[in-house]
Amino acid sequence: MNALQEKLQPFLEVWTLYVNFDNDKTSWKSAPIISLVPDEFEKKNKTNLKDARSLTMVFQKNKLQSPMEVSSEVQEQLELNLPFLPLVRALCIEGMKERHWNEVFNILNVPEEDRSS
Repeated sequence: MNALQEKLQPFLEVWTLYVNFDNDKTSWKSAPIISLVPDEFEKKNKTNLKDARSLTMVFQKNKLQSPMEVSSEVQEQLELNLPFLPLVRALCIEGMKERHWNEVFNILNVPEEDRSS
């Protein structure tokens, strides 16, 4: 039984990774950025990226195309987040006041009606 569990473990891991990432992505995109905890956001992204890379290599080594595509897709999505980690950290610092947000909104040309407090 242990041998079977070991063979199935990467499949469980890739689907768990995918579901968790999909849920996180939905949450990250719908919640105000200020609600993110930068350390947790960064840690989760980096841990999931490491796991996705590892799983991609396992599936590639075993020539398992479909699960490899899933882990590769998650890996690509997480790699797209990497350049934004410093931005999330900067925007989520406690020192951000309303005047700072107004300046950010002005730079980004966000209309007044689209700004939420």
